[in-house]
Amino acid sequence: MLGTDPHVTYLKLIFVAPVGSKLLIEGDFPHARFMDFEILQPLDPEHPASGQIGCSPEVPIVDVDIEPDPGSVNPFRIGANRNAINRHYHLTFNLEIGNAVALNPKAMQSPQFRAPGNVRTGGPFGFAGAWGYNVFTPSILWMRIYVPDKGTGVLGGVNFPKAVLQLPSGEKFWLQADFSLAKERQNTQVPAGYEAPKEPYPLMGPQLGWFKIFDLALIRAEENGYSHSKPYGYKPTDSTKNKIRQFLSLIFNRGYENSHPGDYESSATICNYISYLTRPFQLGPGKVYVISGKMPTTPKTINGIPVMEKAEARYWSISQYTHGENDAYNTAVNHGSLFDEEITLNENNEYIIVYSLPEERPKNAIAANGVTWANWGPRSRQTLTIRWMSIMPEWYLPQYAPSEINLPWETTAWSAENYDSSLVGENKPGKMGPYHPVIHYLTKEQFEALGNRKLKPQDIPEWRQLLRRL
Repeated sequence: MLGTDPHVTYLKLIFVAPVGSKLLIEGDFPHARFMDFEILQPLDPEHPASGQIGCSPEVPIVDVDIEPDPGSVNPFRIGANRNAINRHYHLTFNLEIGNAVALNPKAMQSPQFRAPGNVRTGGPFGFAGAWGYNVFTPSILWMRIYVPDKGTGVLGGVNFPKAVLQLPSGEKFWLQADFSLAKERQNTQVPAGYEAPKEPYPLMGPQLGWFKIFDLALIRAEENGYSHSKPYGYKPTDSTKNKIRQFLSLIFNRGYENSHPGDYESSATICNYISYLTRPFQLGPGKVYVISGKMPTTPKTINGIPVMEKAEARYWSISQYTHGENDAYNTAVNHGSLFDEEITLNENNEYIIVYSLPEERPKNAIAANGVTWANWGPRSRQTLTIRWMSIMPEWYLPQYAPSEINLPWETTAWSAENYDSSLVGENKPGKMGPYHPVIHYLTKEQFEALGNRKLKPQDIPEWRQLLRRL
């Protein structure tokens, strides 16, 4: 299953089992940047909403914590041989009900989500919740493979992992469903459509920095609330934020004032090791967007480096998605993505990314000038989403990473009662310092006027107002 980030392979296992069963996984570590498994969290009888599909974070096990089989190598550990031939592992997921944190006291501590050993406890089934008629649903196990090495295919040069269900009685079995219809649907191309260039609305103007994603349902509500409340809409801002918090808490048992794991940054289907920044954009005629900043160091794995390296992050990317209410096309359809190894960096690890239509590409927007160019595509209105993956402590930048430690829910979420826009919500460096992605908006001619030379982020003029075409 290919997901919304084209550098990631998502495998999704759907199953139902009796309480007390085990899900046994056997496979080989892929030749890739990152791998993890995340299983739907157990249904907690004391907080039934927390067991809903799409709610709190799944129970994870990250690549570096998996103990390889005797005689095999875990290639994700610092200094390990990434090209080792023997790379086999076995995992066990106990299937129980109860609070996910109590059942996984180390692995479910945010933001690290780290614990030794190859055993985790997840849910044997899911729960539809109040919006799904309160029925039981299948459980889900996700596997993510980020940035497979060149030439290794979407699975990173290994076979699909094997999965077996073991009943409390000890019997083992697997029933293979016919997934031909699902395969047909997921491989169907969705047309991008066309939306003529249009200047950004004031709410998308030079004052706006980034929203941090704390929950997928929450970010949809926050973007809607932001656009419809004052000063851009007619709704009172404080009451709008309060309604969003109440909605998330009552329906999903989520929010920074809720108990663990409902107050964690990650939510279901989101990778627990990634902090996400997102923002709506709209590109006008003859204009270019420029994103500039400093990138954390990451392991450069795509060409098959022999050993895994320590770095400030494991992975960084910026992706484009369809955005808009009442859109004729699906929201969140991916239009393009750049990950760290595809982006031109200068000697200070700084980047300049220029987005434009192909016919409006500035002549000096080339790698030789320290610039990465990306095709904006046919839709004027889009969302850009940044993924910053931290695996603590080996791949982590303590001072500036956008983790829960530096950007907590209670002050960083737009809907929070004590929201502080200076942290990341303004279009200038805040808590992330030089790593804050700054947004610039210029005409093609203005960017070309910067010259055919090595450019630095400091050379790009500040976005002060909506510009008219020269």
